[in-house]
Amino acid sequence: MHGKKIDVVLSDMAPNLSGVKVVDQMLAVELAKKALDFSCMVLKYGGAFLVKVFHGVGFDDFLKNLRQNFNEVKVIKPDASRARSSEVFLLARGFKI
Repeated sequence: MHGKKIDVVLSDMAPNLSGVKVVDQMLAVELAKKALDFSCMVLKYGGAFLVKVFHGVGFDDFLKNLRQNFNEVKVIKPDASRARSSEVFLLARGFKI
């Protein structure tokens, strides 16, 4: 990128699943935090960040952190996601720098 800022960061990362729901969810939030840290380094002012996360431990704090860094944050449950799945995407727009 040679020091240039970008408009959008998309993170669809997921950890290797252990089968223990609480552990898997916490690992997913940790990946999302790393993606947010990366986004804060590379996004242009006003940029957007889309990240997959799972409801559970750490979700509310992560959502709060997004709202501190972006003007608008939406929680999106994809139609293709199973109803019982805690998977959601967070769309954050208007990066504040």
